Amino acid sequence: MFPFNSDIYVNMKLNTKKIALYRAILGLLFFPCCLSHYVLEIRAVRYQNPTDEDYNGGSCDTILFPNCDVYFYFCIRNIHLSPSNTHNCWDSITTSSSFEDTDRLFPTTGQLYQGANTQNPLTFTSHNAWPGSFQLLVSSIDDDINSDDLIDRNAFNLNITPTDSWSSLITTSGHYNKVTFTIQVQLSCITGWTGNDCEQCIPRAGCSSINGRCTLPGECICDNGYTGSNCTQPIAATTTSSSITSSTTKYIPSNTNIATPTPFSSAAATIFPSSSTLTPSTNPQSDESNVVTIAGGAAACGVVILLIIVLVIIVSYCVIKSKNKEKMKEAQRNEMPEPFNKNLMYMSPEVLDDKYTK
Repeated sequence: MFPFNSDIYVNMKLNTKKIALYRAILGLLFFPCCLSHYVLEIRAVRYQNPTDEDYNGGSCDTILFPNCDVYFYFCIRNIHLSPSNTHNCWDSITTSSSFEDTDRLFPTTGQLYQGANTQNPLTFTSHNAWPGSFQLLVSSIDDDINSDDLIDRNAFNLNITPTDSWSSLITTSGHYNKVTFTIQVQLSCITGWTGNDCEQCIPRAGCSSINGRCTLPGECICDNGYTGSNCTQPIAATTTSSSITSSTTKYIPSNTNIATPTPFSSAAATIFPSSSTLTPSTNPQSDESNVVTIAGGAAACGVVILLIIVLVIIVSYCVIKSKNKEKMKEAQRNEMPEPFNKNLMYMSPEVLDDKYTK
């Protein structure tokens, strides 16, 4: 049995497909606002358990079938956490199926082992900045019918930076000294990102490294004072001189005498008035104020009309409602039964028969 919460392995094994589906759905929902920044690849190289025992030195199964049926739980989390627990994973992968070898070399690419749902190398991505270090916790587990047994846990505490090449072989002994596990790792930034933490976006090709910048890969955002597709063109400064003043005068023609040529005349028609017929308005602002006054009066008139319409609707509603109430009261009066006559209680049956048979 597991020394620490064995149910976590069983649950992870059963829910691996669901977790993968949830991740795919979340990826679609948040794409492209949460693009991954880095890719961490882990290549499983070799698994060794010479004694073919579980963590406490016992046989994995019965005497008739003593071999361990091995599958793995890979957990990525903060560095230097205790291997005695499997919590606080940034990400995790649980392999399906199992194998019985005590010494297994894994293929460098492709299916991790026969029946496994995991490809080698294992890939972990994140839209966060690379923290610079991590722990890979590899739990080797014996697949049983009733309750899975822990074989061992191997913790790799690594400090790495983004590169384009695989590391050398890294081997550790298990926490319970049963399993020796060997891996290789490679960290790289997603295309469009760079830097030791994969947080620096790469601007569009040709973008000025001095006057341009980016917040997402492929952008070229110009600093103040520069423009152009590559932010290389300075913006001309706009200068104003206090010694130069300008005034605007509005001229409204008061006489537009247009000379019309006689029929079939070759003389050109005078379509513009002569300068002598154009006289400036003595008070240009008065014309504008007249227009504003007319517009304001029209707006006020519209508001009054709207209020009258609303008032008519309200009065009509009240009248209709009052008439409906009167009709309802009249209908109720017509449907009311004849009032009860107390004197009928003291009449003999013969009198009652005579009263209602006539």
